Amino acid sequence: MSFSEIKSVNNADNIFKGLEAIVALAPYSASAIESIVDTSGQIKALPATYKPVGMITEDGASISGDSSEEEVRALGYVSAVRKDTTEASREVTFSALEVLKKELLSVVYGVDETAITTDATTGETKFSVPELPQHKYHRLLVIAKDGNKYQAKFFPKVKLSNVPDEVWNAADAQNFELTFNAEVDNALGTSMTVFTVVPTVTP
Repeated sequence: MSFSEIKSVNNADNIFKGLEAIVALAPYSASAIESIVDTSGQIKALPATYKPVGMITEDGASISGDSSEEEVRALGYVSAVRKDTTEASREVTFSALEVLKKELLSVVYGVDETAITTDATTGETKFSVPELPQHKYHRLLVIAKDGNKYQAKFFPKVKLSNVPDEVWNAADAQNFELTFNAEVDNALGTSMTVFTVVPTVTP
């Protein structure tokens, strides 16, 4: 087989850039995401329990992973004779711009959404922040779009791991930089489900 024949299996359709993205959160009691497109390949509407966080910064969403290994070493061998992965973790990080959104305020400050009240006349929203925020488990969905291609990651069990800093100034729009730790959902047996959609083109 020639070099060009081997190279001919390359396909630029498999290259992906996240030009647009949606991040949505749902209560942990919400149903899991089973599919992101319908039978015609069109993106599905989000279930009512999944609330988009709104616009995020151009940094997009970052999904990072870490793992730990244990080694077995043997006398007379310069390298480990066995390696076992003993721990694996994932984090999802993004910066939300719509900092006045009620659903987002509830997650960031660890306040039940029912405790956040808004005066219908004045538009004033008010809530008290507990000394120790009670961050609950949520479900998290990230969908990115590149033309007619989609890539999504569904995290069935996440918890906010940080209290974001807040900067108020005239130069930059305020944002919440949020990091969620993903854990294994025992009912689903996974901490992350991956979806990719590349439309089939019929010649």
